[in-house]
Amino acid sequence: MAEPLPDWQLRFLEQHRLPESYLDNALKWFDPVVGLVVEHQIGAGRPWLVALNGSQGSGKTTFCDYMRASVAARGLSCVALSLDDFYLPQAKRAALAEQVHPLLATRGVPGTHDMVLLSETLDQLLAGEATAIPRFDKSVDDRRPPAEWDRVGAGVDVILLEGWCLGATAVSIDELMEPVNDLE
Repeated sequence: MAEPLPDWQLRFLEQHRLPESYLDNALKWFDPVVGLVVEHQIGAGRPWLVALNGSQGSGKTTFCDYMRASVAARGLSCVALSLDDFYLPQAKRAALAEQVHPLLATRGVPGTHDMVLLSETLDQLLAGEATAIPRFDKSVDDRRPPAEWDRVGAGVDVILLEGWCLGATAVSIDELMEPVNDLE
């Protein structure tokens, strides 16, 4: 007879509406990564930032949420952030579309993220401070008001950041002068 699943795994499966079979792969592929993250963080003695990239729809958010829950089940505090929550507000993107390029009105295009807010948020978390975590509402294509942002207490051990373009390097301005396709 198989042992019952821990409560955190049951909650995770329910929240993401995943079958129990999802855990077969998670235990095989994700748990070793979680073990390394926990081991490193304990040795580091300070908050540790782990960034994850992958294409849209590849499971980054689900993977980070699994990691967050698993790290927490091992006794460390963990917060998961998505680059998607750091889009510029709709009005700011509209202004950029008029001033710079029409594609900047659409979220997701490089240049549509609030990198200052992301940097400030990460700096606060890495400094061990209580932090407000911005949230973006894709259903209205705008950032939620700060009163609706998540709040995390001081002393987060592990910070997970996921996004499709994390680690991408910028191209030179000269390379951007000529359109690369008909849409541009």
